[in-house]
Parts: sequence; C-alpha cells; structure tokens
Amino acid sequence: MSNEKIRGWVYRGLAVLILCGIAWYFLMRQSPYDADMAREIFSSRKSAMKTVAQFLIDRNVQTDILDKLTVDNHYGIPAEDSDEYRAFSNALTELMTTEFDTVRSHNGVISFETPNGGGLLLRSHAVITYVPSPGNMALGMPLSESKWYYEIVDGKASD
Repeated sequence: MSNEKIRGWVYRGLAVLILCGIAWYFLMRQSPYDADMAREIFSSRKSAMKTVAQFLIDRNVQTDILDKLTVDNHYGIPAEDSDEYRAFSNALTELMTTEFDTVRSHNGVISFETPNGGGLLLRSHAVITYVPSPGNMALGMPLSESKWYYEIVDGKASD
C-alpha cells in the first residue's frame, strides 16, 4: 500500500470521527437540568421568584410571560406607578435575563420554566412551580420551602 492510499484512509477516518462528534453533540448531548440544578436555580433566584409570584397571585393575573416587560408589551399585566410593580418588573427582568424564558400564571399556580437544554434526542427543561393553596395540585418534587416544587420535563417546552 502506498503512502498516498494510507494518507487517504487516515483522512477519511478523521472525517468520520469529526462527523460522529458533531452528530453526538447535536443529538445525544446531555441536558444540564437535573434535580441539583433545579435546587441551585431556586436557591440563587428565590427572592426574585417570590416577588414575581406574590405580585401575580395578589393581582390574580392569568398570563404567559415570554420575555421582559416592555413599553409595548405587558403580557396583560396593567402597568402601575407603585413600588410593588417596580419590584415585580425588576425581579422579572432579573429572572428573564438569567435562568428562565417563560413565566406562566394560571388558576393560582405560578410556573417558572427554563429554556430547553441538551441534544435533539435528550431535550429537557426545568419547571419550578409555586402553589399557594393546598387545593391546587402540583406535580413535582418539593423544594426547600413550602409551596414550591420542581420538575424536570423531558422533551420540548410547551408553548
């Protein structure tokens, strides 16, 4: 076998290895979200999450917040000139710029959802839920504080 043929086989082998690595990254990469990560996110953002949840519960707002509040888009939340609204807006901005991409408020249950992580075949995201009254069912594992739960959800986040 000549050097040229050996070199050709080596290049083909390297190309196959590179393609396998790229395929693994896009398809089989593990999601960063697990139970420890959900607890860590909750402990680091607890104050902001409590502020947002309390504001939405107090105002009985039913909405899906998909980004920071802007002048043009309040997601159905009436703007107020109050300290509570400013604290809510600041806390929501903190959450949406760091860990979360969706905050849902429906039937007295507040859910904070992280973006999807992992490869296409192993996608998952974390959902941290606040359930203020025991009559509302919450699926998931309890966190360090009462009325707060987390769940790691496989697949695409619900839209």
